[in-house]
Amino acid sequence: MLTALLAPKGTRRVPPLPEEIGDVEEGAESEDDFDWQWKQELYNEDEKDELCLPGCCYGFGNLRSGVFIRLQDELSEVADVKDPDQTSILERRNMRLQAEDAKFDSDHYLADLFECSSFPDLMLYEPWWKLCRKSQLLGLEEDEKLIPLGEDEKEAMLKLPRRKPCLLGRARHEALLGMVDILLAYAYDVRTTEGDPTVESPWTIRKLSGTLCWFETFQSLHEVLVCFARRVVCYPLFRRFDLALQAVADAADILKLGRRASLKALLAVHRLFQKNDPAYILNDLYLTEYCVWTQHLSSKRLKSFGEAVSSEQLCKEELGFDLEVLEAAGLATLHEQERGLSNEASCLQKSQSGTSQSDCDESDADESTSTFESSSDSESSSDGNGNPEFTTKVSSNNDCDDVTAILTQLQLDHPGPGCEASDEVTARKPLIEELD
Repeated sequence: MLTALLAPKGTRRVPPLPEEIGDVEEGAESEDDFDWQWKQELYNEDEKDELCLPGCCYGFGNLRSGVFIRLQDELSEVADVKDPDQTSILERRNMRLQAEDAKFDSDHYLADLFECSSFPDLMLYEPWWKLCRKSQLLGLEEDEKLIPLGEDEKEAMLKLPRRKPCLLGRARHEALLGMVDILLAYAYDVRTTEGDPTVESPWTIRKLSGTLCWFETFQSLHEVLVCFARRVVCYPLFRRFDLALQAVADAADILKLGRRASLKALLAVHRLFQKNDPAYILNDLYLTEYCVWTQHLSSKRLKSFGEAVSSEQLCKEELGFDLEVLEAAGLATLHEQERGLSNEASCLQKSQSGTSQSDCDESDADESTSTFESSSDSESSSDGNGNPEFTTKVSSNNDCDDVTAILTQLQLDHPGPGCEASDEVTARKPLIEELD
């Protein structure tokens, strides 16, 4: 950090895009741009083209390449893509999907689904665009007056470059999709922090945006929503699909409020990144240009785009994590645990009730008597050793002598181990005396 602060200004910045400026005296140089740490050499554009593969572009409108050839150390701290100058857009997308599949944690997802106590408060929170949206629907104020800009936002706008980015056709469409992706991540962070950004907010926004984290280039609005929802259930603190849907609705509201609301949101992200080292590189690649470009968009176009975001349908199956199967299994396990707890509570309640042990013994005795009386009539069977086994039905009116005779006969027929025939009387005497 200290080395970064001592480094001359401009040594770690991303080169700006070409722009028109006022008359400059020929041959004039600025000492602020001079790097006193290294030997000064002219940068060879042909050398950059040799190091970058065709199609390996990124940044706003995919107008950048070769930036991270000299900023590899900073790249690992702001993005997950390893070598964007040597990786095509399709390769970056495949790598992003693989990283998300490896990161998904089913235990974390289920814990947030069934045990997140703060989730209802997050869903009920009303960010600034909700209040403005209500006023817009009621027609209380004009669109330009709905969104007040603070002094820090006005100052940030004064520092923006004075140019008009020119994007046409496909590049314009891709830039709009990238802006939606950034607004989705911003809306999620505002809702989960309840409007009070934390030190983790820059990380959260970067991580949830495929545009900022993987330099992704989207071709359709549905791709943007699927990418965002996948990253919501993989990376942040609160990993819930319904929270991702709420962020989609929030981003749609921001767009429906027009150009001023979209600019306010982008300026907030720009301010967070500017204070976070080295996230400011993403400002040079994306946010600064987006803030400049948004000022030239029509509110009518943005409102129409917001309606398109609202009309998109997003399903759990499209995320590729089998969330419905996982939730069903988690719900079944939860019900089983609840039944176990209910049984334990019932047993505890019975143990604390007024039922005495004698009452329980009498109940057991009655049950045993009933079972004994319902047994079948006497019949003989084998005990597995060739000896007859007797089962006798005895009613409550049997005479004691009958019982004695039966037991005496059993003792005679089966004297037990170690008893000789001459000891028959001795073997049966204790039993007879006990019965008498």
